[in-house]
This record gives sequence, C-alpha cells and structure tokens, in this order.
Amino acid sequence: NYEGNIPADQGACKFASTLTFTMNGFKNSPHLDKDASLYAVGWWFQADKRTGQIQRDASKRCTGAKLIFPNEHFCIDLSACHGLIQVVWASSTFVHYTDPAQDNERTTLVGMSAQCSSRLAKTMWQKSHGYYEIGERVEYQIRDGNTISCQFKE
Repeated sequence: NYEGNIPADQGACKFASTLTFTMNGFKNSPHLDKDASLYAVGWWFQADKRTGQIQRDASKRCTGAKLIFPNEHFCIDLSACHGLIQVVWASSTFVHYTDPAQDNERTTLVGMSAQCSSRLAKTMWQKSHGYYEIGERVEYQIRDGNTISCQFKE
C-alpha cells in the first residue's frame, strides 16, 4: 500500500509496473522493498550466454546463487534448479537479498522480478479521483506528450 494512506482497494496495483532483469553475477545487499505491491514475483533460470536458451547441460551450469531471507534463516538455492524457478514473497515484510552465481564462460543465471511502484499506485489513485482534470484538485496536468507541468494551489 502506498505511504500516502491510499485505501488498499483503491491504490493497490493488480499488475507490475517494474520489471527488473539481472545477470552476470548480480548480487545485492539485504533490504526490504518499498513498492506498493505487497508481494514481489521473481523468476530465475540458467541461460546459455550464446543462445539465451535455458542451460540444460549440468556440466555447464553455474553454481552458488541463492535468494536469502536472513532473518528467517532460510534460502533458496537458485543454482539447483534445471529449469525455471518462480518465487513469490512479501518483499516489504521479509528482508531479502541475492548472493551471486558463479557464472562460467558458457552460462549465466538470469533473474527477473516484478513489482508495482508506489509512484504508479499514487498516480492511478489520483487519476481515478480526478486529480488530472482541470479544476481545484489538480496536482498535475499533462499538456502534451513532451510537456508536463506542476500546478500548485495558492
């Protein structure tokens, strides 16, 4: 839910506005997401660097990649799967991070995640409540495809 106290039935996104791709030994630090969506969806697979296809040859697979939930003393070994991994978790509730895969010359671990940004949730709520219409509740008005102006109440 957006920090501006938008009611869940009005502000929650039913889709993702942000799709992130990672590869080549990606890692990050322990964190909580600050998105509007209650859950993140992540997908991982080992890809042949030359073709982009799922790497099915066990002798050419990378090792070491993990999705870690340190406060829960839990991790998912992303290197162990021989296909596509899908994980859904409460990303603003559970601290999490990714340890890097030890890629090799043929294979990299590709990761993707989807969330709905707080900014989009606020924008959707404002749009549904007339904030983009000309009138007293205007915060922003789209003039054309190249110009967006802010209007402030005096």
